[in-house]
Amino acid sequence: MPEKIVFVPIQYPPTIGGLQSYIKGLVDAVEEIGYEAVVITSTPNPDMKIEGEVEGNVIQLNSWFWFMNSPIINPLKFYKNLKTLNPDVVNLVYPFPIYLDIAGLYAILHHKKICCTYIDDVIMRFPYSLIMRIYEMTIWNIWKRSISSMAVLSGEYGKNASGLKNWNKNMYEVPPPVFDTDFNLSVEKKLAAKNKLNLGDYNNIALFVGGLRHRLTYKRLDLVLKAWGLYKNEKSDNSVLLIVGDGELRSYYQDMASELGLESKDVIFKGFVSKNELIDCYLASNVFLLPSEDNNEAFGIASVEAMLYGNAVIASDIPGLRGSVKIKKSSTSLIKNSTPEKILNHIKYWFSRDINDYSMENHLYVKECMHKDQIKQQLTSMLGGSHRDRASENPLKRVFFIKNDEKNTGK
Repeated sequence: MPEKIVFVPIQYPPTIGGLQSYIKGLVDAVEEIGYEAVVITSTPNPDMKIEGEVEGNVIQLNSWFWFMNSPIINPLKFYKNLKTLNPDVVNLVYPFPIYLDIAGLYAILHHKKICCTYIDDVIMRFPYSLIMRIYEMTIWNIWKRSISSMAVLSGEYGKNASGLKNWNKNMYEVPPPVFDTDFNLSVEKKLAAKNKLNLGDYNNIALFVGGLRHRLTYKRLDLVLKAWGLYKNEKSDNSVLLIVGDGELRSYYQDMASELGLESKDVIFKGFVSKNELIDCYLASNVFLLPSEDNNEAFGIASVEAMLYGNAVIASDIPGLRGSVKIKKSSTSLIKNSTPEKILNHIKYWFSRDINDYSMENHLYVKECMHKDQIKQQLTSMLGGSHRDRASENPLKRVFFIKNDEKNTGK
């Protein structure tokens, strides 16, 4: 069993974000399994929020500058740090342009095992989309031949990811091991959180959680606001839309809300909140909204967190969200080609339901499907053990292994 694993993500806590939370969860999980984990990343993106301190197993390298939210670091210094650490396993985190390639080169030259965590597809506008396509067809294909096993957030996303179309080796479903599955939900806790946030006068609360930034417009808060505008025009009930998140587009969305006739009593922009207050927001709400539009939404951590704390979920019917909120029966609405009118219909449906009918079902769904012990078992198999041993552990994974065995034998 290897003793040391190096992760190379584009960003890592104390910077806040879904990718950072996911990789932090993986690092904690492999340490609990018994490995030594080290992270090499860049100093925080100055445009992003920070919470907490840099941990002792994290090496932050100064970035010269940022290009399209990617840090440009001294490549020689990056390579030297890898050589000094001398890990047994290099875990590439895709995407991390340039530095994923340096880490892959180091692992090949020094005969290290290479694993990869595939976060999401890189979706860019022309001409950058053409550059990315050429990269996937050339350099990325080289690394895929050297990678022994691939982690994806869900099998559904793995089957649809553009960068994994010709992947024919081991693939593991590794959801984010970040959910507090020891938490026990009750309607009383939801009511207490509602009162704590001074939202007790509202009958129903809809929730959106996400950064209000240009690179996150795919989460489609604009559709949420338009749907909520339709709802408030149609209904006179005492309901509110709660928006948690901040960024350079906050004033843009606030102006949009005003143009739609939404007042401060109709929509609340909470901005950035601490983790504890975020949990209170989840608990206080009835319905969570995430109409993301493309493969940049590889999982939707916030949607699963919302389920854990007793929310129905209205989301787009795309691979990443479908693979996270619909593994088994759950109280969710998945919408194809989301429009404000479609979102409105589902808001009205869930607001007409008693919260007792769905809150516990979704809570138990997360406790069963996202339990950390199950995820750690998958990581253990991914990092060691035979191909066929891993294939027999989980029926969800077995689909991938049968498919890959058939490819390899020519059947």
